[in-house]
Amino acid sequence: MTWADLLLLALAVYRVTRLITTDSLTAPWREDLVYRFPPRVEPMRAPDGSEIPGSARSVPHWVVRLVHCDWCVSIWTSLALTLAAHFAGLLDSWQLAGFVWLAASSAAGLLSRIGA
Repeated sequence: MTWADLLLLALAVYRVTRLITTDSLTAPWREDLVYRFPPRVEPMRAPDGSEIPGSARSVPHWVVRLVHCDWCVSIWTSLALTLAAHFAGLLDSWQLAGFVWLAASSAAGLLSRIGA
């Protein structure tokens, strides 16, 4: 795998991640997940463990959190695309695939953070 291949893979991971987490094309799917997995209401707790009256907060379901998190989605998107690259013959070893998986995920997360 060349540096150009790695850059191309990282950009593909970034694009697919953004498609899942923020694009208007997948907004109905994300809204459906919010409907299917509603948040739960939890009271905040004092240091002694007792509930603080009137301090209820909404806590989203982990599935909803997952599809709105660029870092969370990029790790799985990167895994899928790295495996595809490996089976297409672009990566010679599983060790290299492991490094490429993490590097592409990190690059996509960083691109998402800077708002590219």
